[in-house]
Amino acid sequence: MSQKFYYPEDAGYSTAKCRGNTYFSRYPGNRGCECDECQNKLLTDSLSDIIKEKAEADADYFKEKMQSGGAPAKENPESHEGAQAKSEDSKPAEVDAPPAAPAGTPGPQGPKGAAGPKGATGAAGPKGETGPAGPKGEPGPAGKMPDINMTASNISGDELEVTSGGTPLSLPVCQTLSGFKENKCFDTFAVSEAGKYFITYKVKLGAGEKLNTAIFRNLLPLSGSIISPTKKTAEFEISYIDNLEKGDKLKLMLYNFDGKVKLQAGGGTFLTIFKIA
Repeated sequence: MSQKFYYPEDAGYSTAKCRGNTYFSRYPGNRGCECDECQNKLLTDSLSDIIKEKAEADADYFKEKMQSGGAPAKENPESHEGAQAKSEDSKPAEVDAPPAAPAGTPGPQGPKGAAGPKGATGAAGPKGETGPAGPKGEPGPAGKMPDINMTASNISGDELEVTSGGTPLSLPVCQTLSGFKENKCFDTFAVSEAGKYFITYKVKLGAGEKLNTAIFRNLLPLSGSIISPTKKTAEFEISYIDNLEKGDKLKLMLYNFDGKVKLQAGGGTFLTIFKIA
C-alpha cells in the first residue's frame, strides 16, 4: 500500500503504523490510514465513544435527581387527555347547511324536435264488416258461341213410355245446329269434328220419379253425364267436359225405369253442346 500522508512530526502530526508503514495524522492511533480495515475501526471507535458519553450523561442526570430527593418526571396520561380535549375544543363548531333555495319557475317550452324514424308496421286488425253492395255494372259485350255448337229443346210436355233399357227424348224445337247433324226424330245428334266439348243438359218431369238420365254415345252412356238419384225427383241437371270423336251419335235418354212419365211443358228440357278445344 502506498503512503498517503507525508507530514513531518514537528508540524503537529503524530505517527502511526499500519502493516509496517508509517503514516502521519493529527489524531492519535492509526486514524491517518485510509485503508478499509483502519477506516472501519475508526467508525467503530467513534460509535463506542458516543454511546459511552451518552451513558455517562444519563448516569449523572439520575444521580443528581436522586441526591435532590426527586424522581424523574413521568408523563401524565391526563395531560394527553387534556391536550386531546383541548384539541377537540379548538375545532370549529359544525354549522348546519343553509336550506335550499326554492325552485324557480319553469322556462319557456323549447322548439319542436325533428320527427323520429318510422316505426315498424303493426299487426293486422280484425276483419271489418262487409260493406253494402256496389252499383250494378254495365252489361258486357255479347258473347260468341264457338263455331261448332248445338242447342235443342222440348217444350210440349209429352208423355213418354220409358223402358229400363232406355228411351230417347225428342228435342224438336229451339234448335241451333252448327257442326252437328240430327235425324228425322230429333233425338239423335251426330258430331262432325273430334275435340273437347262442354256438355250440359236438363230434364224436368211433371212429377217426381226414381229413374236415371244420361247422354248415350253410340248406345253406351257417357260416364260423366249419368244422374242416378236415390229417391224420386222431378229435375235432373248436369254440366261437364268430355272428349268426343267425329261421327259419335249422341242421345239424351231416360232409363232404368218401366212406366209412363210426362215432361214438364214450357221448355224445361234441353241439351247444349259446344266445342272448346
